Amino acid sequence: LGRTSTEAVSLSPRQLEFNIRFKQDSDKKAQQLAHELFEQNQQQPEKYIQAVLSWYRKNGFVYTLTPGTLGGDRIDQFLFSSRKGFCEHYASSFVMLMRYAGIPARIVVGYQGGQPSPDAKSWEVRQLDAHAWTEVFVDGRWKRYDPTAMIAPQRIEQGMQDLMSQDASVWGESSRWHVQRYSVLNKMR
Repeated sequence: LGRTSTEAVSLSPRQLEFNIRFKQDSDKKAQQLAHELFEQNQQQPEKYIQAVLSWYRKNGFVYTLTPGTLGGDRIDQFLFSSRKGFCEHYASSFVMLMRYAGIPARIVVGYQGGQPSPDAKSWEVRQLDAHAWTEVFVDGRWKRYDPTAMIAPQRIEQGMQDLMSQDASVWGESSRWHVQRYSVLNKMR
């Protein structure tokens, strides 16, 4: 997932503003949750971050590639109603919970996982291995946090291809067809 800088830096006023920006009139329940958790953790960013990660773990979230559609106040709907999603849902809601508490945060996208190629001389990284995680600016450094790991640690530890082969629920309601189709495509490869 890349490297985290060990040198403390400061954000310019423009960088700070960009990384704490959010719509004030949206997702009021999530904003309230952020303020409550931040206060409960003595306004200490590291404690707050751990409290948010723990909140995900304790509130019945599910990792799925078929989460359904969210509209309107998407963060509120995801956090308090559907509680189903994939890495982008977890990363974006986590970033917003940080920003609502005034902590600079950003989403990072790239790849996580892959498999050794048939010749065993390189790795195959597919679109299926695309992943989103977050970075939070704490103590003068961008620190990496992956809220998806709270919900689907096997997604992070083993990669998406292994997760799908082990857990048909990732595909959602019509999982049998998707898993069968994926299995056939995998064999064809």
